[in-house]
Amino acid sequence: MYQFTAVLTDDQHKEVTTLVQEIESQDGASACVQMEHSLNADQEMTSWLLAYEDGVLVGLASVFAPSRQEAEISICVRPSARRKGLGSRLLADMAAYLKDRGYTCLLLVSDRGAEAGSLFAGAYSTEIQHTELSMELSLPFTAPKPARVSIRKATLADLPDVKAVCTSAYGEDDRDFDGFLTHCLTLPDRQGYLGFLGEEPVAACFIGKSGDYASINTVAVRSDLQGQGIGREFLTGILLELVHNHATIGLEVDSTNPPAQALYRRLGFRDKRAVDYHILDERAFL
Repeated sequence: MYQFTAVLTDDQHKEVTTLVQEIESQDGASACVQMEHSLNADQEMTSWLLAYEDGVLVGLASVFAPSRQEAEISICVRPSARRKGLGSRLLADMAAYLKDRGYTCLLLVSDRGAEAGSLFAGAYSTEIQHTELSMELSLPFTAPKPARVSIRKATLADLPDVKAVCTSAYGEDDRDFDGFLTHCLTLPDRQGYLGFLGEEPVAACFIGKSGDYASINTVAVRSDLQGQGIGREFLTGILLELVHNHATIGLEVDSTNPPAQALYRRLGFRDKRAVDYHILDERAFL
């Protein structure tokens, strides 16, 4: 039985979590499933496709789409249910739905360390668009407090300043920045931060928190100040706060951004895994 759904019920959330844990234990790699879909640009889209066999969840397709043009698809199939075409059916059905919804670029996500997932993604893609490196901070972390940059937590009232910094850093972006940033500033498990030079907002980021794990997201430094050490001071201040309350601190950085990778490594982050974003080849379904 297949079931499309926009939001998981509590029971479905438990089923999905159990399935993901089983797959990650079997494969020794991340299943690349984004559990939090509230940051999707299209808030009314269906972002889960669940497959059941005799009442047991055996596979799923999950979609994360902060852009209205590009969607990231993750496919998970219980090891005992593989090699029966289930993953291909889930992918084909979800891809058809997203195309009908107006998405023009579909990306299939796979952890490079998962052999089965990489082979599956390779069979349905033309090329890898980019790779995201997951990194974790080596502890203990010590550093002098920032000398130039002052830092404070951001609230929804700071949305214009956060948006200005992010737009300057990223340029024109096809994400719904207002919706995306508003969600980031209001979600209970995320906290925004702003960095200032004097009274001028010059840097921003968000911290996602889950138990003793903290993830650093959407790091932005105003474009005219990049390369001047502002980002390093800003992140140093953030890290000095986080290390007091979190055992693990991680982030993800795009392979197309070598300066950011270099900065994170200088701060003490080390590579943990590589996740590839494969451009889906629709001809594979014909």
